[in-house]
Amino acid sequence: MRQRTGTHRPHSADIRRREEIGQSDIGEPLYETVLVGEREPCLYEPEQTEFTREDGGERVSSPATVTFEHTADITEGDTVEIFGAGAPGEPLEVLGINRVVNQRLGRVVKLVAEVERA
Repeated sequence: MRQRTGTHRPHSADIRRREEIGQSDIGEPLYETVLVGEREPCLYEPEQTEFTREDGGERVSSPATVTFEHTADITEGDTVEIFGAGAPGEPLEVLGINRVVNQRLGRVVKLVAEVERA
């Protein structure tokens, strides 16, 4: 049996992080935006409506996600800018990260970040 080893990552992303660089004269923190990942391969999937509840007509949707390689340096609060066909064209903020583990291998194989407009 053949095993699929390739990954489908048609997009790329720049990952930016806001880091504290010091304090002002009155003690307020000073921040700088730092590029932590440039043109990281990824897969962007926009927000989708999964189904509509019959009883109330409420729409249940899945959030927009960006799937990265397991080695990507990404944390909650980072800003992601996606490039490629179907990209949103505006920066997205990372709300949460799901580390997908391959149970057979016992290691993280990809990172799925939930995102929204920054």
